[in-house]
Amino acid sequence: MASTLAAQSVAHTRSQPAGTILLVEDDLDIGQMYRLKLQYDGYHVHVAMTGEMALALAFQSCADLVLLDMGLPTMDGLQVLSALRADRRTSSLPVVILSNCDDPDLVERGLRLGAIDYLIKSRVTPTGVSGRIAGWMAAQAACDARIAVEYERASAVSAPGLAMASRARTSAES
Repeated sequence: MASTLAAQSVAHTRSQPAGTILLVEDDLDIGQMYRLKLQYDGYHVHVAMTGEMALALAFQSCADLVLLDMGLPTMDGLQVLSALRADRRTSSLPVVILSNCDDPDLVERGLRLGAIDYLIKSRVTPTGVSGRIAGWMAAQAACDARIAVEYERASAVSAPGLAMASRARTSAES
């Protein structure tokens, strides 16, 4: 029976699309609970227990999403989020705040700094969080695709003008 459950677990994990999640959580038990659920659901999970460790992992890894606690030692979640947004490597990395703090001002500040969602730990389960990850990543991919299309359009509009200016300069120099 145990081997059957283990085989089902491995089969379930392998059938899911893999993504990489950076879980920033200073409570070892909560971090372990989320890590196990996310891994079971097929995600690769990096765990950081401090803000500094979270930034180091975010800057060096290819995380698809960050689950960020607010109450971290020395550097709180808002400071981590600000640092992620300030760096070009992570400025568009989707961040979901996962915190016990439900202060409306903190929620507003987190969303204003660029978090895509703010979840209260006591109101959501690891299964609930895991079930929403694909949607968050799909929304981010759609946003990135829209930005790329807008950039290409802007480049195409300005490119003919640049080409004409270049030709005019070349003609004037001749």
